[in-house]
Amino acid sequence: MEVGGSPACGGPEPHEGECYAKTWDRRCGGNHWGSDAPRSFLSNKHWAAPLKWNRDAEEAGEHRRVFIMSMGDWAEGRPDERPHLERLWRLFDKTPWLDKLMLTKRPQLIRSIYPFVRRQDVWMGITAENQRWLDIRWPFLRDVEAEIHWLSIEPMFESMTLPVDFLNLGKRAWVIVGGQSGRNANDLRVNWVRHMRDQCREAGVPFHFKQGSQTANWGGSREFKLFDRFPADLQIREFPNLRK
Repeated sequence: MEVGGSPACGGPEPHEGECYAKTWDRRCGGNHWGSDAPRSFLSNKHWAAPLKWNRDAEEAGEHRRVFIMSMGDWAEGRPDERPHLERLWRLFDKTPWLDKLMLTKRPQLIRSIYPFVRRQDVWMGITAENQRWLDIRWPFLRDVEAEIHWLSIEPMFESMTLPVDFLNLGKRAWVIVGGQSGRNANDLRVNWVRHMRDQCREAGVPFHFKQGSQTANWGGSREFKLFDRFPADLQIREFPNLRK
């Protein structure tokens, strides 16, 4: 699942700013990293859960968000993933009350894997941890039809400038920013986050600040997961909502 050259996939030393999913996989005794490693797929019990979530959302009369494949990359393009993806597409048809958040580091493969032109309940996103990878990945995502195009700038490794054509999407775009956690986490500077917030605010793009980083100093506090410990002007967690 690693992408060569991507700093979000980890440094050369064990635990050195590496991907949270890789760390968790190791902690659970797994060995699912690398192009030749086997992949682990969910049981029928897990596949049944979204059907219940959909029923609950319908009964409540509200659409709810679901993050797809948080421990992997759905667009990795491996042949052994295909039957599971086909099962996922069938599940999409059965869960119209769930907005599916799709995230990948491989947007160049989306159009060859994803079978739908556009669905209101599917949001397409990329991880963009620095300017280089944002500039590489965004043009591929831009060419994919989606209700929402979103960027997961997490972990954020530097100050970044959003593409003009992304900002022009306004309410049909979304940005999530977050720092890195774990041992040897890289720092996250407050001014980087504020610069991203200001770009989004000016363009009318929803902005969501997820967390700081374990090494950042937030006004004298080193807490990085508690929302009320963030600087007051960064306590922002917005979501797109085109159904208002």
